[in-house]
Amino acid sequence: MAPRENAVFEAEGGAVSSRGTASIDVLGAFSVLLAITALTHRTIPNWTRAPTGHLSVIMALALLWKPTSTRRFGLFVVIMIVEWLRQLPFVPNHFFFEGLVYVSLLLTLARRAWLDRGSAIQRDRLFRDLAPLIRVELCVLYFFAVFHKLNTDFFNPDVSCAVQMHQDVAGELLLIPSGRWTDFPVIAATLLFEALIPVLLMLRGTVRFGVLAGLFFHWLLAVHPHPGIYSFTAMMFALYFPFLAADTQGELGAMWERALGRFRRVKLLGKVHPVFWIVLLMLSSVAVMMRVMQASTSFKEGVWATGQVGFYTWVPAGVFVTLSYLLALRRTWAARRARSPLSLQPAWLLVPVMLANGFLPYFGLKTLTVWSMFSNLRTEYRSNHMLMPQVPLTDLQTDHVEIIHSNNHGTVEECDPVPTLGQWCSYTGQKIPMFEFRRWVSTHRNEDGSQLEVEYVYRGQRYQIGSDGDPELTRRMRKPHPLWLGKLMFLRQVQDENRPAPCGW
Repeated sequence: MAPRENAVFEAEGGAVSSRGTASIDVLGAFSVLLAITALTHRTIPNWTRAPTGHLSVIMALALLWKPTSTRRFGLFVVIMIVEWLRQLPFVPNHFFFEGLVYVSLLLTLARRAWLDRGSAIQRDRLFRDLAPLIRVELCVLYFFAVFHKLNTDFFNPDVSCAVQMHQDVAGELLLIPSGRWTDFPVIAATLLFEALIPVLLMLRGTVRFGVLAGLFFHWLLAVHPHPGIYSFTAMMFALYFPFLAADTQGELGAMWERALGRFRRVKLLGKVHPVFWIVLLMLSSVAVMMRVMQASTSFKEGVWATGQVGFYTWVPAGVFVTLSYLLALRRTWAARRARSPLSLQPAWLLVPVMLANGFLPYFGLKTLTVWSMFSNLRTEYRSNHMLMPQVPLTDLQTDHVEIIHSNNHGTVEECDPVPTLGQWCSYTGQKIPMFEFRRWVSTHRNEDGSQLEVEYVYRGQRYQIGSDGDPELTRRMRKPHPLWLGKLMFLRQVQDENRPAPCGW
């Protein structure tokens, strides 16, 4: 164990490491994982657009520097929620999920602060309140990852996301076999892993097998060139921590205490704080990404290329966390997670919210950020799900417009991936839900600052918005959605109902 002056995880009432007698602050160890995850997300340079993005990086670094600070933990959680709200709705599935997890962390922290008012917050009790909640929330995510895939197109090898992603990963890792003979085994293996991992994690006697399966499966996913999957892997690795036995958590905390102690003593060109090297790595990564985007011949090519830069930036942290898990599990292999009493608290309301969000597409509501990532799910017009009937409560998914032309026009290759990122452009024949079309018309500004002018077909009638269009229609369509509705509702482009559902996030 590191000397007292270098200890960063030592706390009263924490987990006990099998390598010593010192008590380890497990919330501090968990905070290290959350900070690493937050910094991993920031290898995608959209955080540079707002002050809250910069604050999220600063708070992640501050928490990593002193993970035993409850005040820093609280500020970090608040900043992460504020930055999440700023980016909504243009976030990937795991960002939306993570934001709800942070809300549950904040509610739990607020409750514990109230219960411990007049004295310091008991961090061990705070973590014991958090752990069962995070376990259930992660199982909800895994449930929908499997449930949404129970559709006819996911089992169709010609379009299945499992097959396409396997082929892409096999192109990156030459040792992985590929070919038509692997199609159905890959589909079955995907469902098996995603269904089995949460079961193994929840059973106290099989947690170690669940973590090992999760590390293997999500590392394979991280290798995929699609931008951002590696940040999903980083999040999953962090959220495995509350499933571990106390001895394993203590062992991880002890290892990270020693590692951070050594890291702080690193000297190069004088006494330079290690945080400097982390910031330098992140800024270099962002600079390279921006240069790659500028040099790319298309938006899609640029996005995928920057994803590779981000992946290799994350790899050292991913390897560090993975090796830590493997060593801790090896040293505490026989340890079992103790039974966790459930505390009644407002944060548990987030669980039904997560469940409701996952079922929304089947009721004619949002089709993105519903944890249907890479599932081939389609609910517009005719649902392709094999079990869940379509019960449309609204026409949001089927009420669409067809673009004829706009003053922000491009080709299919240039514009097709853009709407899901909140950076619209259009092409002739593009079909967009009316809800998203109004968002685009009311919020988009061209590079010269001018508003959008667009000609389109809606319910068989031709319309025009702009200087040559109907002034009343233009005024009405340029009125933004209510803020809360625009943040929560998010729909993808209308797919061709006569073709199989393509693979998409």
